[in-house]
Amino acid sequence: MKKFLFEIIMSKACNKRCEYCKLDFESQNISNDSLDSLINILKWNKNSLDNVIINFFGWEPLLNFSWIKYFVNKTKNFDCLDYSIWTNWSLLDEEKLNFLIKNKFKIHLSFDSENTDTLLKNLHLKKWIDNIEVNYIINPNTIKKSFNDFDKLISFWFKNINVMPVYFTLKWNKGSFVILNQLLNKKIKKYIWENDYSINFYSYYNWVSSDTQYILESDWTLYSDLDSLLWIQKQWWIISDILSNEIEEKTTIGKIHNLWIDDIIKKHEIKDIIKLVHEIPKEQGLIMDYKILDKIFNG
Repeated sequence: MKKFLFEIIMSKACNKRCEYCKLDFESQNISNDSLDSLINILKWNKNSLDNVIINFFGWEPLLNFSWIKYFVNKTKNFDCLDYSIWTNWSLLDEEKLNFLIKNKFKIHLSFDSENTDTLLKNLHLKKWIDNIEVNYIINPNTIKKSFNDFDKLISFWFKNINVMPVYFTLKWNKGSFVILNQLLNKKIKKYIWENDYSINFYSYYNWVSSDTQYILESDWTLYSDLDSLLWIQKQWWIISDILSNEIEEKTTIGKIHNLWIDDIIKKHEIKDIIKLVHEIPKEQGLIMDYKILDKIFNG
């Protein structure tokens, strides 16, 4: 039995402009034809797939909520499927939240110092708090505010928190490393020993969580990836054209409407992908910074 993670780019638009995000914003959304192609692949192979996670992703996927509902309503009777979503939560009203909970979504809320006020306004989240996982993004430029931000997460009763420093787009320096170390050791880590809390530290070289992950782009293209690391960095244009072209060549599987499940499996070369993941900080001259962050997070 094979396990898969498909991340679907629902929209290339976003209602926020976070400092660390360097994406180009477009109006392009996923099409129903593209979703139907993936639905058919899953339908034809549902008896041979043990577990498939469908993660609704993008710039802000809830901007295209109608197509999320479309996909779920077409596939919710497939026993092999689980759903998740990454969202900045600003659009997560009662109707949307009820739909996600009803369909057993794992909800990832991206939280940083730029959307603290949104958190405090969305009090309706509290009754579903056990179903929500917070991706607490630490920005080196606002690191001093992070002490207060973390207190707000705790006061809001969030129990499942993934602590993620910004990689790729913002520079860390000696001062921000010192403050990050203080934040982890004086503020965050004391909650690890509390039974009610699940706090995980994510670092670049230990980020990879599965060896069978795919990105379905809004233009029908299916890519092979690891936790979106290659796809995101290519979208941010932070790497050279040479490396970007190499990533494109080695991770592109093809247009979803032309693919069979065997095409998808054969095209996923985990060794090539891991090599490319490690090439990016090397090209940027950031290996030492990433290693320092990893050491702070992992001890």
